[in-house]
Amino acid sequence: MTRPAKLFSWVFASLFLVLTALAVFIATFDWNRIKPMLSARVSEALNRPFAINGNLAVRWQRDADQEGWHAWVPTPHVLAEDLSLGNPDWLAGTQMVGLKRVEFRLSLLPLLVRQVVIPRIDLKQPTASLKRLANGRANWTFERANTVEQDEPSAWTLEIGTIGFDKGQVRLDDQTLKTQLNLVIDPLGKPIPFSDIV
Repeated sequence: MTRPAKLFSWVFASLFLVLTALAVFIATFDWNRIKPMLSARVSEALNRPFAINGNLAVRWQRDADQEGWHAWVPTPHVLAEDLSLGNPDWLAGTQMVGLKRVEFRLSLLPLLVRQVVIPRIDLKQPTASLKRLANGRANWTFERANTVEQDEPSAWTLEIGTIGFDKGQVRLDDQTLKTQLNLVIDPLGKPIPFSDIV
């Protein structure tokens, strides 16, 4: 075997071992260990309490809806159960949004160019309690925390494909319009492209 062939074989074998070790680590890691750190980071970013109270897991699965070689490559599916997002500190009440379960698929290759691409996200039993006070302050308006980093735009971008959800409930209490609504939302039967919503 020639020297370049040996070098190529050694590099290929090393890369294969590193990728295999990484796949084994991701497949066997207990993702529930990072829940406190993840909840704290999201709470800090949104300036209100956030928690994942249930299971947090990452599963590698092939996607049946893909075509060609993409259908054979497993991708990470993130699953989180019993999520809650609280109200800002100026509003009484514990929870603004709740989810029984959220599951989404993450595309790996776009991460190399600082893009977070989520082709599909499924929300199970979403609930929302939206409130606007007489002075115009609304709990659905997010105020950014005062940090030095906020002056520079992020180099990362987020792209969401389709959103699927099952039956949910939305409560609205708008004191400026003197309106109270309690809505039960039934699913449409198929996911909606995020671009159609926006």
